[in-house]
Amino acid sequence: MEVTILGTGAPEGLPVLGCDCCTCSYASTHSIERTRFSVHVENDRTG
Repeated sequence: MEVTILGTGAPEGLPVLGCDCCTCSYASTHSIERTRFSVHVENDRTG
């Protein structure tokens, strides 16, 4: 089995809409896109 981590963003994505915390403010002013956590799992049965 092989697991590839495709993204490690926060579950709600950044910046969170309507949030003014330091992290979300930074993401907003630096054009950081909203991303989500995702993985790709590959094994012998599924290919």
